[in-house]
Amino acid sequence: MNLLLTAITSLFVGNFSVIADISPVVKEGKKNFGVADARSMPAGNCILSDDFSTPSGLWTLGALHPNTLNVSVANNRLNFWSPSENFGFIDAFAYAISDGWKIDMTQDWAISSRWHITPPIPNYGDVGIALVLVLEGNLDNFYIQRGYTLGGGVFYDPNGGSEQNYESTNLWYDGVRYIQTEYNRTYSENTIYVWYVASSQRIYYSDVLYSPIDAGVSLAGLSNSPEAWLGIAGYSMGYVSSFGVGSLWGDDFCIIDGRVVTCDGDTNADNSVNVTDLLTVIDAWGGVGGSGDVNADGIVNVNDLLMVVGNWGPCE
Repeated sequence: MNLLLTAITSLFVGNFSVIADISPVVKEGKKNFGVADARSMPAGNCILSDDFSTPSGLWTLGALHPNTLNVSVANNRLNFWSPSENFGFIDAFAYAISDGWKIDMTQDWAISSRWHITPPIPNYGDVGIALVLVLEGNLDNFYIQRGYTLGGGVFYDPNGGSEQNYESTNLWYDGVRYIQTEYNRTYSENTIYVWYVASSQRIYYSDVLYSPIDAGVSLAGLSNSPEAWLGIAGYSMGYVSSFGVGSLWGDDFCIIDGRVVTCDGDTNADNSVNVTDLLTVIDAWGGVGGSGDVNADGIVNVNDLLMVVGNWGPCE
């Protein structure tokens, strides 16, 4: 490993053109959405926003079981809909995950999104929508290795005899969800705010910005990743009837405060892809996840190295 580290480092520092000549990679994903502090901006402005009036290119849309739960941009909304009944054999997820950008976890940030939750009451199970923060994982199959979700939905257990309309905060470890807090949801449509305080590594939510409903959830020790993907997801688990467009949707996504990282390969969120990022990948070589896994496929290998090479330079 030390020989590999020395050889590749000297090759990059001494003569970057050698690598560029033998392995040309088209630079992609450097979208300039702006990194200003929203507190210095006029009211109503967002660092990054989407009203879902048209496909914006900000998101990768996908569905694990599209015949059971799917996603589309239509009617000025991000819609989650169920073409056919979930008979209880699968956990169906559909999602929109940030494409070519992440949020900087070394700084405070705040986001908002409006969501609408009127799906059918499950025969036995859970259906709803969630704001998603993925620190580590495989986005090709929506595997959250380390992350946080804020969900709003409807749960029904026939043994209990009553439905539960809820909001819940959740931490994800190796694809398993652990509920942190759960509250009664009294609305069918609302604007939700989520914000993160980097100094304490705590994340909060409320329907009023910077007025938390509780002590928040600690992300300390969850991941060392300096940046994260953001997204909106729908879910159907258990026995849930089919439902059409209009029952479950998100809209008016806004990054109110924070810094958007727009370079693939920037492992330390310094807004530049350079030797530091190269060494991060090499040091984590063969590992699972972490900041060296820049393409989020779950393994640190040559694909991550090529992504760093292909995006070499400042994020402009």
